[in-house]
Amino acid sequence: MPNLAQIKHNPPSYEQGIGLYVHIPFCQTKCSYCDFNTYERIEDQIPNYVTALTNEIKAWSDLLSQPVVHTIFLGGGTPSYLPVDNIKHILSTIHSRYKVYESAEITLECNPGDITLERASGWSDAKVNRVSMGVQSFNDGLLALLGRRHTANEAKQAFHTLRKAGFNNQSLDLIYGLPHQSASQWSDTLNEAVALDPDHISLYSLQIEEGTPLA
Repeated sequence: MPNLAQIKHNPPSYEQGIGLYVHIPFCQTKCSYCDFNTYERIEDQIPNYVTALTNEIKAWSDLLSQPVVHTIFLGGGTPSYLPVDNIKHILSTIHSRYKVYESAEITLECNPGDITLERASGWSDAKVNRVSMGVQSFNDGLLALLGRRHTANEAKQAFHTLRKAGFNNQSLDLIYGLPHQSASQWSDTLNEAVALDPDHISLYSLQIEEGTPLA
C-alpha cells in the first residue's frame, strides 16, 4: 500500500468508491490462537490511539479528495471493547470527512461478552448497521481452549440482545479444525448457529501460528 507521501504526489482515482478498514488493536484478553496486531490490558493507551487514528482518517481524506465510501469495517482486536463514545467519535469523523453512501454497510466486530443492550443501542446510534460476532464455537470446552471469554449460552444471549437493539444484519464467526474437536462437536456448533437464524455465517479453518499459545 502506498504511503501518505506517495499518495500526495500521485493521487489515485477512486471513482467507484472505496471500502474503509479501521483497525482497533485492543483486547481484554488475547485468544490462544491469535497472532494479529493486538494488545491486551493497555486501556490507558486507548484515548491516544483514538486521537491518532482520527487524525490519520482526516489526513487520508484530504489526500484522497474525500472519496465516496461504500463500506466501513471496524476490526481488530476487539472493537466492541472500546467505550461507545470512542466508536461514535471514530465513525462521526469518517462521516464528516468522507462521502459515505446512505446505504453503506458499517460493520463492527464484537465479542459476545461485551454486548449489552445499552452498548448495542449506542453502536446503532453511531450508525453501525452490521455486527460480526466472534462466537468461534458453541462448545464451552473448546471455547475455554481457545481462551474465549464467553460461554455458548452467553453468545446466544448476545445474539438476541443485538436483535432487540435493532440489528437485523448479524454475522457469526466460527472456527473448525480445533484441537480435540470431533466431527459431532462441529456439527453441533453448526446446528446451534443455524438455529439462531443469523444473516451470515463465516467459517474459518484454525491456523496454528508460531508464537501463539496453541503452537
